Amino acid sequence: PRRSNPPRPLAHHPDSPPFLAAAAAPSSPMEAASSFSPFFRQKAALESLFTSVDLDADPSASHGGASSQTPATWKVLVYDAVGRDIIAPLLRVADLRRLGVTLHMMVTSARQAIVDVPAVYFMAPTEANVKRLVEDCGKGLYSAYYVNFTSSVPRVVLETFADGVAALSSPPDVARVFDMYTEFLSLEPDLFTLNLPETYSRLNNPKLNDAEIETQIEAIATSLFSVVVTLDVVPVLRAQRDGPAEMVARKLDEKIREQLLIPNGLFASAVSSAAALDRPLLALFDRSVDLPVMFHHSWTYQSLAHDLLAMKLNRVTVETAGGAGEGRGVAKKTYDLDRGDAFWLENAGKPFPKVAEAVETALGAYRKEVEDINRTAGAVGSFNIEEMSPEEAVKNSKTTSSDSLARALAALPELTKRKQFIDLHTNIASAILDQIKERGLDSFYQLEDGLISRTGSVDKAKVLQALRDIRGSVNDKVRLALIYTLCVPDIDRPTAEELRATLVRIGANTKALEYARSVSSFSTSMNTAPLSTAGLKQASTSSNDIDGGFTAGLMSSIVDHGVKGLTQVANNMSKLIIPTEKAGRVASTLNALMDPTTAHSSGTSAGHSAGELHNRFALFDPKAPRRGGPTQPTNAPARTFRRAVAFVVGGGNYVEYHNVRDHCARAGRSVVYGATDLVTSEAFVEELAALQQGSGAGAGAVGK
Repeated sequence: PRRSNPPRPLAHHPDSPPFLAAAAAPSSPMEAASSFSPFFRQKAALESLFTSVDLDADPSASHGGASSQTPATWKVLVYDAVGRDIIAPLLRVADLRRLGVTLHMMVTSARQAIVDVPAVYFMAPTEANVKRLVEDCGKGLYSAYYVNFTSSVPRVVLETFADGVAALSSPPDVARVFDMYTEFLSLEPDLFTLNLPETYSRLNNPKLNDAEIETQIEAIATSLFSVVVTLDVVPVLRAQRDGPAEMVARKLDEKIREQLLIPNGLFASAVSSAAALDRPLLALFDRSVDLPVMFHHSWTYQSLAHDLLAMKLNRVTVETAGGAGEGRGVAKKTYDLDRGDAFWLENAGKPFPKVAEAVETALGAYRKEVEDINRTAGAVGSFNIEEMSPEEAVKNSKTTSSDSLARALAALPELTKRKQFIDLHTNIASAILDQIKERGLDSFYQLEDGLISRTGSVDKAKVLQALRDIRGSVNDKVRLALIYTLCVPDIDRPTAEELRATLVRIGANTKALEYARSVSSFSTSMNTAPLSTAGLKQASTSSNDIDGGFTAGLMSSIVDHGVKGLTQVANNMSKLIIPTEKAGRVASTLNALMDPTTAHSSGTSAGHSAGELHNRFALFDPKAPRRGGPTQPTNAPARTFRRAVAFVVGGGNYVEYHNVRDHCARAGRSVVYGATDLVTSEAFVEELAALQQGSGAGAGAVGK
């Protein structure tokens, strides 16, 4: 087999988990031109897996593109779990069919021979995958084999593949072997994860030896290197000192330097192009920079879907009342939230009350259009567009005027699609609202907002009252106690013991709380700056009383009204909420690193000078000459950046993502947010509990 670098990725963004979603329209030219977006560039890289097969079949033709009239060559896609998850948010069934993929199967599944069709393999470079590939070659399952590894294949694995193929009695047609450098998940144009769960607990486990820590750091750096290669940039690295972030940055710096020494290497175009003068910043943060945000009950649509409905790979599953054909009881429905959903694109980052209003508005507009069409067509004959399929409409053509029928038929597909999305978001919003009411999440939101943003006063009595309240799950109350412990400085021993005893009485595992107490002094020193609720524009009112004022009244009204009938509540909210410029710690620190003149105005440095803030972040410049051996962090130069990637080692969430995106967008900057994994608050509590217990991740789960 021959090994070469892949075609340079060109594009990036999310669609849906394992390609079971409906077809979406192709990416717009504006999306395709988004050069600083892992999603669009990764998507184009994946499409190149299939178009390269078409070019081999007919070098003179262009196949399978969005505007191509030439049919693509039929092919089979074989992937492992890693490759499947990478493809899932980017390419759906319709996209794969457009690219000529007739079947897509796991490499571990039993597969029948299709000897006249080529196969595209997309999988991690592991010994197990390579051995299975050699078995497929030996069985002659396909006419040709296009092998694509998600990251750089180790030499020993490549040699295993070569030796295995050479030993076969009938050599297969191995057309090519590529290192694709795509081992990360792109979920939004400006959001990616490395799909490395439980990283925080693993890197902070005192029982891990140096070799195990090095393995974790290497895995993070390797996947992050894939992001850099996909973006086709040579960034300037800044990393929070004395922790995992600096270790990852050092390793990543070495990987980039090695490639820069190779003529026509992976970064050849990034170095030679005009874009080389506009290098982005890659800022690496340790999760310890802001622990409270990981437990916060947010109020935005996307973060609520992730927190309450366990959204993964842009897919959520909700329970709905069983329909007529489903019998009584509860039925589970799975929905894909992707770029084909205009409502999701518009409202994902908005506060939940605004989303409820938008659902009602969209439903009203839909009904009005249907009534107008029915009235126009019905003036000639019996016609109801909501109850009629296109085939039935054609049958009515004899009794309905041709013009009216043509208009109705033209409107039917679009209206049907809109109605499907309205029903989808009505069900999701209803499922979210049910949990808000059942668990009293509005009360937790208010208390946590006061603690994290440090506006008003939240005393111990109010926190204890919430912990003893009948509403709220055990996990909700542990999260509130954790935020109180991490945000309130100098908690005395009696108070800490009272918090712990209250949680014990409701059956909670207090290991996570014990861990928070052990790190609270460090967290307090890092978190002296005000913090917003990440992604939500806070309400500014004349009252500082967190218990009774505007927020409490608003949230109670929302819960009482439900999903429908929220128009008045939402209108009142729009009139009374005053957006503020608060930013979370990652967002404000990133802004300060991108432009040193903002260090004081952003509030991140908490009174420190810009130089002191920058000294807390090591500098690694892969294009700068080495200074006496290994790369050493130095003080930052006084330079500004127009583009940046904020990456959190130890896990992130949608709350922080929205805050980084919104705050930096106001400054006119292009920013991508990434993390080792997107972690739900419940999962992160379990990580801390396991860490404190000392038995490794996965133990010490908090009761629900």
